[in-house]
Amino acid sequence: MSENKGGCFVAFCVIGAGVLVGVGLAVDRGLSALAERYGDAPFEVLGALLVLAAALLILAVPALVFIVLRRQWFRTRHIYPDASTALFPVVDKGKAGLVNPNHERAQIMAAMLANANGNLRAATVRSALEANPRQWSELPAPEPPVLPTPVASFPQRVEVYSSPIPPKLAIPVGVDGNGRPVALPLRSLGNVVIGGLPNFGKSELLGSMAAGLLRQDPRGERSQLAVIDMKLVSFGNLPNLAGLRWPVATDLGEAHEVVAAVRAECARRYVALREAGARTLEEYEQRTGERLPYVTVLIDEIADLTCDDDRGRRDRFLASAMELARKGRAAGVGLVMATQRPSVDVLPSSLRNLAGAAVAFKVQRNHDSAAILGEPGAEALPSTPGRCLVKRGEVIECQAYACGLEGGRFDAFLASLPAAGLAAPTWPVRGTAVPEPVYRAESADFGGIPVFRTDAVGPYTAEQIAHIRARYAALGSLKAVQRELYGQEGGHWFYAIRETVQSGGDVC
Repeated sequence: MSENKGGCFVAFCVIGAGVLVGVGLAVDRGLSALAERYGDAPFEVLGALLVLAAALLILAVPALVFIVLRRQWFRTRHIYPDASTALFPVVDKGKAGLVNPNHERAQIMAAMLANANGNLRAATVRSALEANPRQWSELPAPEPPVLPTPVASFPQRVEVYSSPIPPKLAIPVGVDGNGRPVALPLRSLGNVVIGGLPNFGKSELLGSMAAGLLRQDPRGERSQLAVIDMKLVSFGNLPNLAGLRWPVATDLGEAHEVVAAVRAECARRYVALREAGARTLEEYEQRTGERLPYVTVLIDEIADLTCDDDRGRRDRFLASAMELARKGRAAGVGLVMATQRPSVDVLPSSLRNLAGAAVAFKVQRNHDSAAILGEPGAEALPSTPGRCLVKRGEVIECQAYACGLEGGRFDAFLASLPAAGLAAPTWPVRGTAVPEPVYRAESADFGGIPVFRTDAVGPYTAEQIAHIRARYAALGSLKAVQRELYGQEGGHWFYAIRETVQSGGDVC
């Protein structure tokens, strides 16, 4: 290769010298003619410049031709692998020096670049070198194999009754794509927002949350429920359970009474915590030996409360909800708020932003997802009932638990739980800042029957039982009977009246 290059260079130099001499003679004759006509002085300088320019041009032409021909030679030349070693030779890379492609991985690359005959075009080599000068001589270590991302596999339906019991109290939500349970711990949770289109699993999830908490603590010693269900779909027939702190609210009046009762309970707990010098329920129990159970308020369709036509009542609910959302966590009180329409008028951003977790089922638009989760994504969920996104820090896709509201599975589970005791709740109530109202009947007696007192202890007398039955026959409503006898609704005495009417037995 070097001999061929030397011969070509000599030939070009001879040709260039001849051309230079010819041009020089022609220029000399031209200058002589000009000198005879105009004088010598101006043209001597011009002649010298022209000669110099011609010399430079003549020298550049062969060099340029040489470069072009050399490049063309490289483009058509093939590199042949050695017959004995099957290795390709060293490749001249130009100014950067020689490059050795005989590295094992470089040979593999060269073989891939070679044509059908096993030859490697020099132009292909140079193109590869110019694209990545290091890939031949300094190949990096091979990258670890990229394993395919496992495809998430979600079950079509998973019941909460088969979910594992967590070691600490937590609200069950569902399972992720790997089959792992997703739960929200009560201790650090606070409030939860649930949203999505109808028939995608919100009510089933609320029932599963209730069932999951009741499975963990059926006697209500560590966890209590308060339920607002004005649709009468999920919890309208919830029986008198030990884990149910107040009767289920099924209308606006009852809903506001439950919220007020929860607010009063929260205030009492703050007083108890302050007197004990404790900041958390766990610390309170350590200091006093007494337990304050968590209270979880489940609200199925919060729009019924936030979009109330009675503006004053609506504003009072929002004020109470905001107070509970801000202060409830330290007192062990949390709100779980579900809605089909997660717009600002239904769920104000000031209330949503106080939620420690969110669950979004299928929605129509990305801003609906943002209203629930704070970011889009739920609009892209598949149209599978129960499929949702759970956000607590990070967003996790999961299949929400089902509880069997239809078909009687949920009712059968509730029937297996212990009923509420007849005595008042055992957890301490001390030094209440906001005392729960205790009403007395206006009359001293009812036809010779002693006054029905909320602080009474012991079974109803025969006269009281007969009177309760008579008033129920006249009024046709257990709540109306309780309002007449006690001046209040809900709580332990509602169930006492109901059991008296239904069984006729002695009930305290």
